[in-house]
Amino acid sequence: MVRQRNPTLASAARLSVREPARALQLLPVIQEQDAAARHARMARDFGVLSPSDRAQTLLLTGSHEARRDINARVRAELGLAGSGEHIRVFRGLDMTAAQKKQLETYQPGLATHSRTTDRRSFYTDVTRARDTAVVVTDSALRLAQRVRSDHAKIAALEVAGSGEMGARSDRELG
Repeated sequence: MVRQRNPTLASAARLSVREPARALQLLPVIQEQDAAARHARMARDFGVLSPSDRAQTLLLTGSHEARRDINARVRAELGLAGSGEHIRVFRGLDMTAAQKKQLETYQPGLATHSRTTDRRSFYTDVTRARDTAVVVTDSALRLAQRVRSDHAKIAALEVAGSGEMGARSDRELG
């Protein structure tokens, strides 16, 4: 293995492909069952490394939730929490197409992410949820004309049902 300069790590990397159990025997393994304690330990151990060692260190985890928690803890450990730029991010939920079509799925606090037919992206925050939808108009003809005249919005609404449901939240970059 070219990237591993340490002979023990190189051996473990080669073994990890065919004999992962033997590879683990070559490495120090710290077992911590509690996720919060494990994440805190990872952040603390990373935080005491020199900047050059941190640049060569990779923290691996099995889920997006764990990654977000570890990143927040590392930023706090390094004194970087609160010093970055805040952006709004969308995190998709694992939902079936059938679930996306059910009205009760759309709860306040969630958002939809959809693309128009020309691939433009837009988000819609769910602020209220109701059991039924009713269109009230003074003129069905005028409403139909307005709907036909705004074809791009209609196309976008048709795509919305096939979009992604998730939650939007603020995230710090930096």
